[in-house]
Amino acid sequence: ELGMDDEEEEEENVAAQEKQLELLIRKKAELEAKFRSVRSTTSQVELHCEDLKQGIKQHQSQRQTQFSLPPNNTDTQDVEMMMMKDNDDDDDDENMEKAA
Repeated sequence: ELGMDDEEEEEENVAAQEKQLELLIRKKAELEAKFRSVRSTTSQVELHCEDLKQGIKQHQSQRQTQFSLPPNNTDTQDVEMMMMKDNDDDDDDENMEKAA
């Protein structure tokens, strides 16, 4: 009689452990899927950062070439001067008079 009870208990334990194992396997698969998703998002963010860095570099080099051009286009230069020194109105007026 005792042998039967022990055997049944053992079977119940094994069944419970198998259920737990199934849950853990499912949980592992979920976590792996989340991890893949996070990794893909991370690489998208990294690519976006690279794009932004490239854009900033291009913008900076464009600005440098604009400033190093000979002053043949006074309108844009005055606009740039005004944007750079919008806190000092007197200088802007002088620049406008020089350009006129």
